[in-house]
Amino acid sequence: MHKSQSTILTAIHQQCQQQKKMLAVLLDPDKISAEHAIPQAHIFNELGIDLLLLGGSLVQDQSIHELVEALKPVCQMPMVLFPGTINQVTREADGILLLSLISGRNPDLLIGKHVESAPLLKASGLEILPTGYILIDSL
Repeated sequence: MHKSQSTILTAIHQQCQQQKKMLAVLLDPDKISAEHAIPQAHIFNELGIDLLLLGGSLVQDQSIHELVEALKPVCQMPMVLFPGTINQVTREADGILLLSLISGRNPDLLIGKHVESAPLLKASGLEILPTGYILIDSL
């Protein structure tokens, strides 16, 4: 998907209005290399996966950027970042989940990191998808 096409959020709203389900798959750059993700993307295309989420809790290097770059030519669905930190942002993706951890007590995860990352996100050109995030039974 390219950024000039219909927005991800619009597509989600349309599916909801039509009472259709959607399926998103998460690839964690810490657990899969770009080389091994390409065959997976071909399978996701065949299966009609709606969204590809990319990210993880511990990603610290450029692996998220490398993964998006490798998948971009083969991936037919929107690639949406599921960042654990602001370091996991690459403008090559189609969108990003702006996560608000609403089950925690840390105000930094509820709004603080949003304020800190706002200039970077605005400059990225990524579609921002506001997302309430709830951790259940987590340490």
